[in-house]
Amino acid sequence: MLASRSFVSIQTVRHVEELTLTFSLSSFWSGALALDNRVDFSPLLSQTPLNLSSRHNTILSSAKRIESQYPFITIIDDSYPQILASEPFAPPVLFYRGSLNLLKRKAVAIVGSRHCSKRGSTIAQRLSQALCEGGHCTISGLAYGIDESAHRGNLAGSIGVLAQGFETSNTPRMNALCKEILEAGGLLLSPFQPKQRATRWGYLQRNRIIAWLAQCSVIVEATESSGTFNTVRHTVQANRQLLVVPWDPLHPSSSACLHLMVMGANPIYSLKKWRLSWGLPSLLNQPLSLKDLHQKSLLTQNELEAVLMLAIQEGWIEHQSDGLYHRIHEPL
Repeated sequence: MLASRSFVSIQTVRHVEELTLTFSLSSFWSGALALDNRVDFSPLLSQTPLNLSSRHNTILSSAKRIESQYPFITIIDDSYPQILASEPFAPPVLFYRGSLNLLKRKAVAIVGSRHCSKRGSTIAQRLSQALCEGGHCTISGLAYGIDESAHRGNLAGSIGVLAQGFETSNTPRMNALCKEILEAGGLLLSPFQPKQRATRWGYLQRNRIIAWLAQCSVIVEATESSGTFNTVRHTVQANRQLLVVPWDPLHPSSSACLHLMVMGANPIYSLKKWRLSWGLPSLLNQPLSLKDLHQKSLLTQNELEAVLMLAIQEGWIEHQSDGLYHRIHEPL
């Protein structure tokens, strides 16, 4: 069934120093709900969380209707993530496939180089697996390398952000990854019209959304010339926490992480401490039953029982006589 709703295109005039740069955000639509034809959108805009600054002048053009086989949410819908809506120039429309319920969970962006090392891939997957244990989401860009490893570590909690529309062609590898994410219960998002092809600008916009949707961003492995720095910039501008993996100086893709550490990014020294903060122990701020843990976590029943057994052996969690699981202090 086709999803059909009205929207308006937004044209923005931005003043940069002495220059005036005019550009059309043709793929950014402000939702007009069920309104048709030409209407006065001023009352609608006054109620939306667009947070336009005084140096931006937004001009609304005539309303148009779009029909798509993919559902979408608008910035004035309750299901639109508030962490994204609060940012200036958040995409007014998000097309999606999969479970929107994931947008209600905490999320961490895990990004890095496409041409990563095997060790970098393993670290990305381990970080993401901890998020899965704790019932948190992994956000990344579906690219080869660190992105793919991060998604595969938490398929059920993956939020993949596309740099193009859903109706455009992708590589067989990316199609396979998207299929696995959807089959596991994950979510795919695109701020672009369904037929919009991937462009350099589209990848930059994807990186911005990844940074804005997450509580924090982790840079696993990258060089200083990597496009990952675009995600870093948006993370810092949005006042989100930035973390990096502290590689040794001889590692071929260590320069970005080491540079960001000097600039103040927080290093991840221990995967065990990462699990305490984001993994299964993070759910136990109060004692919980096995049923409650299963509802909060993104693990299957068998996976949860295996992780609980390991956490008990490591001394992080104990199963007491009341039938509940309790978090205990980290062993020295």
